Amino acid sequence: MMSFKQFLEETQEKKQTETDNEQMINIIKFSDLDENLLEHQTYKPILGTNQSYREDSANSNTKTQQHVYIYAKLKGKGCELYSVNIDGTGHDGNRGKIISQKHANYFRGKGYQINQNNILENKKLDIDQIFILKKR
Repeated sequence: MMSFKQFLEETQEKKQTETDNEQMINIIKFSDLDENLLEHQTYKPILGTNQSYREDSANSNTKTQQHVYIYAKLKGKGCELYSVNIDGTGHDGNRGKIISQKHANYFRGKGYQINQNNILENKKLDIDQIFILKKR
């Protein structure tokens, strides 16, 4: 039979071990979630560069497509380099700009339809629309 003092000491040791285990589990969970935490950042890094971007969703009220703004430095610092719509057209007047291969590949991987020549177009027209415009 153990004394009350021994009982208290054993109980404290068990509580400390449980607390240590919980802290370890929390650390592991946090490290697993580290990458997912970027989802909630406004400005995300463009992998392999020292630039960043902010992604905006489509808005039917303003008739804008999903688009990204690319910044010269991490965390949205530095000047805005350009912005591009999900269909590969320039956003906010950014047409005719040539973007880097790294940026183009990165955003293609995220579903953006950037032309193979890495030039941001103004608007994609089919041949009938071009013919009508030339007739005017």
